[in-house]
Amino acid sequence: MEKHPVIITIVSCMMFFSCNKDKFLSAKPDSFLVVPSTLEDCERILDDDRTMNGENGKGLYPSVHWIQSDEVVLDDVLMPYLTVDDLAQYSFEKDPFVTGTCKDWDTPYRIVFYSNMVLDLLKKITPAPMDQEKYDAIKGNALFHRAFMYYALLQVFAKPFEQSSATDDPGIVLRVSSDINEKIGRVTVNECYQLIASDLGLALKLLPVVPEFKTRGSKTAVYALLARMNLSMRNYQMAGKYADSSLLLNGDLIDFNSVTGMTRFNDEVVFHSILSWSIFRSAGINPELKDLYLDGDLRIGSLWFDESERGTLFKGGYSGSASSFAGLANDEVYLIRAECRVRSGNIEGALEDLNTLLFKRYQVGKFSGISEADPVKLLDIILQERRKELVYRGTRSEDIRRLNLEGRGISVSHYVNGVSKVLPPNSLLSIYPIPQSVIGFHPDMIQNER
Repeated sequence: MEKHPVIITIVSCMMFFSCNKDKFLSAKPDSFLVVPSTLEDCERILDDDRTMNGENGKGLYPSVHWIQSDEVVLDDVLMPYLTVDDLAQYSFEKDPFVTGTCKDWDTPYRIVFYSNMVLDLLKKITPAPMDQEKYDAIKGNALFHRAFMYYALLQVFAKPFEQSSATDDPGIVLRVSSDINEKIGRVTVNECYQLIASDLGLALKLLPVVPEFKTRGSKTAVYALLARMNLSMRNYQMAGKYADSSLLLNGDLIDFNSVTGMTRFNDEVVFHSILSWSIFRSAGINPELKDLYLDGDLRIGSLWFDESERGTLFKGGYSGSASSFAGLANDEVYLIRAECRVRSGNIEGALEDLNTLLFKRYQVGKFSGISEADPVKLLDIILQERRKELVYRGTRSEDIRRLNLEGRGISVSHYVNGVSKVLPPNSLLSIYPIPQSVIGFHPDMIQNER
């Protein structure tokens, strides 16, 4: 994508970061200023994929909760490179942010800020008839980015959605304006999901079916995110409906037999985003997870992993690089629909989705198809395939949260210097605290119990 950087006075020092308002107001850019005022400026802000999609080597989608999952194992080689925060998070310590800061809070709210800034700018622009479609697409894209980040933040800093308590459980801070003087506070989990659904509903009306670039939102991406969100809420009927809508617009899958490597923006990618960088990206895959891959499964081969003296190391997936993909892709949507179908009793439909995916993941002749007719056993198979297909994307911890609410009893064990550290099912330790750098400026803000 061609870059046209718009340098603005409001760039990095917002009230969500480790800066107070005075510091923010005194921030001086290093270069000339361009005050955004046109549709083109708005588009350029959102098209800065280094910021909006995490293409700066540091990533975007929060990874701190992924560190708490059962996908990776720490070894002696990696141990010396861990920060105090890395170790605290991997060890499930009560205070996971020893330094008081958290990039996985700061970065998503930066994206929210830029999205809000564009939405505020658009209110001042009356598009010419020939520009209406462009105006709508920019507005829809800003709404989509904001919704995507709010959903991601909820998975880290709030309890999982429960119908019985969502109207009382503290959610996250919601901002719908770029005004830094706006009074802030946490709203309920239910209010958070209502805003996300509202943003996505508006975006759906404004966005094209197919975006010019996969770093932008689209109708397909909106449906895919709604499917993921409703799955996390255990609203399986709606999750299946949205997954179906997404796949009707684009159901492409890659045949792993026909590729020698993963490319960025491949046919399966619906929306491109990168997982926030973590030292654990260099950790080996959990041997228990590796053992789930069967003979002939191309996912455990050289496409995604490399063998080394340290074990099996992830080398990259749909990011097309060493970074971890954390966007939306059709493989996930097929698995969402398969799970929702089996939960509703549609065994035939679930098997169709599952086998459609898996025939493109195994060497030719090594896979004869899944034929399990027992809904309980088939659900287990689908959930296992989610672990294998969505590895290193940051979604495993989200699955653990929702499945434990259904009594799955999934605990996570990490070993640190030979000592076992355990995260029990439904533990409050799986919900990260609001960083002290934020609480320090907003002492009245409700803090999460741990």
